[in-house]
Amino acid sequence: MVLLAAFLVIEARSPHALMPLRIFRNRSRAGTYLITLCIGTAITGMFFFLVALSKVEDRDAGLASSLVNTGQQVGGSIGLAVLGPVAWTVVASTARSSAAAAKAAAAAAARAGHPLHATAAQAKAAQAGLYDHALSVGFSRGFQVSAGIMVLALIVAIVMIRVTREDLAGV
Repeated sequence: MVLLAAFLVIEARSPHALMPLRIFRNRSRAGTYLITLCIGTAITGMFFFLVALSKVEDRDAGLASSLVNTGQQVGGSIGLAVLGPVAWTVVASTARSSAAAAKAAAAAAARAGHPLHATAAQAKAAQAGLYDHALSVGFSRGFQVSAGIMVLALIVAIVMIRVTREDLAGV
């Protein structure tokens, strides 16, 4: 904790900080980082004592505990490798189809004798709205795939994890 506090003091004073503290100015983003820290702390500790050291012989304790860390690191890498492309592919596809639909609607309005006359600011706002919508749809798909992976983890837990009365009694 002392080293963390020292790091923050140094970063706050440094003109070329490794981690500029301005990143924490947005309350939601700062909250996300704090939640991630808390969840990582809790989950790592929980898994270390649960699927890692439970019923492991002393000679295998190092290997067993390292497999938890390996699973988290490799799982995180696989998650980014899968979820990132899923989300951004949907973002790109949604942005293209939304832009095409807007262009077709404008052309149809012009053919019907009601051409759309948008100012540059209105066109820019419409484009931003389309992109925001595409981000929302893409990220939602990423969350859906992530939820599916969590369901898989639940199935694995139900099928593979067994706790006996002796385990609970500490025998």
